[in-house]
Amino acid sequence: MTQILEQLFGSIPRAKILKIFFRNSDAFFSFDDLKKQTRMNSHKITQELRGFIKVGILRKTMRTDYLTHTKKSKKAKKTEIF
Repeated sequence: MTQILEQLFGSIPRAKILKIFFRNSDAFFSFDDLKKQTRMNSHKITQELRGFIKVGILRKTMRTDYLTHTKKSKKAKKTEIF
């Protein structure tokens, strides 16, 4: 499946990120969520996200009610999500 997406979208990182968003179309993801799920480096994720935002596939927003997956933070903080 990833090979087909890779051929359609041009790269494995792009296909991985899009697969996450397509499978969870009603969910929000923080940058850290994407980094954990894709296991890619920050630079490549940032590069792909900028491209998606530029063409209108994704939009970026700030949310204070988005709960992070860390056990250390018990209160909601302002988080950039996609």
